Amino acid sequence: MEKLLISGNGKGNPSVTSWAAVHVVLIIITAVIFIGVLPGQLREEANSLKQTRTTNAWGMDFGAAGRRDSKASELEEQANMVVTSGVIGIIICIISAALFCNAVAKTKIDVYEDRIEGSGVGKGFLWGDPRRFNFRLAYNQVTSTITEKTAIILHTAGAQYKCYVGNVDEIQDTIFNQQKVAAGSNVATA
Repeated sequence: MEKLLISGNGKGNPSVTSWAAVHVVLIIITAVIFIGVLPGQLREEANSLKQTRTTNAWGMDFGAAGRRDSKASELEEQANMVVTSGVIGIIICIISAALFCNAVAKTKIDVYEDRIEGSGVGKGFLWGDPRRFNFRLAYNQVTSTITEKTAIILHTAGAQYKCYVGNVDEIQDTIFNQQKVAAGSNVATA
């Protein structure tokens, strides 16, 4: 049985809070613009059209009121569509927040004597791809590791795995040490 040297996971990672905060800001901006400002302007314009009277010198309207009421109704419908779009945008932000925070929280990495296993997010994570990818890598498959404040990124010849963990530096040090051990054992057997 292989010995587990170190492990880490994304539960409680500060990036979960960061992603949640980004989405809360997006929700607030969406609500202000699509539920507050834009519909208010459209409804205000519709009300001003309803109150406007255009008549000729004899006080006759000649159908202008019908066109005004039609335009006002159209503006009211547009205001309702903008509010609906805002609500849909907020729902999308909530779903996105859940997906991204879940993806960060479920990343993990286990460093064994002979391999690295785990679950990480891919290159497209920051561009809207919250999928997680399971990996199992030998030390000679890892071409480089990069650490960020709350994550370690493992680069291989064909992929990149980002794992959000609290003990980033310790995991990177363990991987480096095991890569040296693996390289030394490969030289000894050659």
